Amino acid sequence: QPWAIVKDLRAQIHDLRAAFSAEQQQRAAEVTELRNEVAVLKDALNKEKHERQVQCHNLTNDLTVTNSGWQKAVDELKVQHRQQIGQLNQMLQDEVRDRKAAESLRETREASIKADIQTNKETIQTEIGHHKQEHNRTKDEHATRINALIHDLGVIVEYLQKIGGSYDIMKGAVLRSSNKVIGNVSNNNSTSFGYGQN
Repeated sequence: QPWAIVKDLRAQIHDLRAAFSAEQQQRAAEVTELRNEVAVLKDALNKEKHERQVQCHNLTNDLTVTNSGWQKAVDELKVQHRQQIGQLNQMLQDEVRDRKAAESLRETREASIKADIQTNKETIQTEIGHHKQEHNRTKDEHATRINALIHDLGVIVEYLQKIGGSYDIMKGAVLRSSNKVIGNVSNNNSTSFGYGQN
């Protein structure tokens, strides 16, 4: 009986060892398989990481190039905007200067025209004054001459009255140039010439 028990225990131990060994081999195979899977996964991860890094690098480069392009375009737009503003400002300044020059020229012309008009006005007024003075002088001269003629006629009439009795037939005649009556010695307005005013 004891021997049978020991034999049975040995058989069980042998079976346990065989099972343990098989279990170890199976576990070792599984571990090896897991290690291989881990290695494959690591390789795949590294490959994926490298690809992602390459993609990120390319994307960064693309973004940098795009940003540089946009920045260049923005700078060009700013330069064009400043140039256009400068041109518009210059055009406005030129327009203001031209308008001021035109306004100044117009004012100068108006002032010149006004001065010419004033000069012509003064000249005309002066000429009118001269003409008036000349007219008055001529009028006074003519009046003086007419008065002298009237006086001379009176002297001649008086002389003729003295030298000829035939002068009596002219008594009562009116001299139109002097409005006097010949031989009207009885009139209060009679003169030494022998005739008076009518």
